[in-house]
Amino acid sequence: MSSIYRKGRDGYFYYQTYVDNPTSGKKDKRIFHSLGTKERSKAEKKQIELDAKYKRMNNKINGSFISAKSSTYVKITSLIIATIILAISVNDFNNDQSKNHLSNINNTINKETINQIPVASDSQADAGEIMNEFPEPILPAHTKKSNSKLNTKNDNALIKKIITPDYNIIRIERLSDSFKQGKFFVTINENISDSSQLILCQTITKKFNEFSNIVICLYADNSVGNDLARGNKENVSLEEHKRYWLAMYSYNAVEGEYFDNYPSGYLGVQ
Repeated sequence: MSSIYRKGRDGYFYYQTYVDNPTSGKKDKRIFHSLGTKERSKAEKKQIELDAKYKRMNNKINGSFISAKSSTYVKITSLIIATIILAISVNDFNNDQSKNHLSNINNTINKETINQIPVASDSQADAGEIMNEFPEPILPAHTKKSNSKLNTKNDNALIKKIITPDYNIIRIERLSDSFKQGKFFVTINENISDSSQLILCQTITKKFNEFSNIVICLYADNSVGNDLARGNKENVSLEEHKRYWLAMYSYNAVEGEYFDNYPSGYLGVQ
């Protein structure tokens, strides 16, 4: 549920809401920013527009989160089924081999020979021969555990590679040394999802944790996006600026994080 309120110090209306967290799957991520107006009617109109926008963003994040969980469930289920089938096949093969071996022994021993051999000795001999022929395989105790750790490490690396896109930091502005403020201008593939863009911004924020206040602008990795990231706006049209400025992210300890996947939609391009 969103809300708007007026700050007494400047008279402008502000908007806040909570959206789904792509990491935890819970609705605990706070969005907060100014609406740029002192009139309540305009603020309420912008509130409706923003509610619709964040609802679409929540649906995308939820869809991505559910899809990832479903994919993991399918992989685990398939692995379990394959393991069961393999175990049954190995057991059936061993049973068939054992039966064939016993049958061959019985066929080569005639009835007269069997009568001359004590029953106890015959059973012990056959049992010993069968055990020598089919010894039970013993695997090292650490084998399964080591493979499990290796697979988990590889799976985590693969997931990280999928959801964290490639990026290039074109420029960094240090806005204030005393307040440790920094602004990053980054280029990425324009076709990656909003959830991957958000995760990328969070990754950059953690990597450059010397900044307590951080702003990240994401641009398309093309000639226009690179010009924008470098601050060369003279030859870039307004429409190109809107199209290739993909997202904006900010974070500070007081207000938390803010992510906008269409930054020029209602604020305008500066």
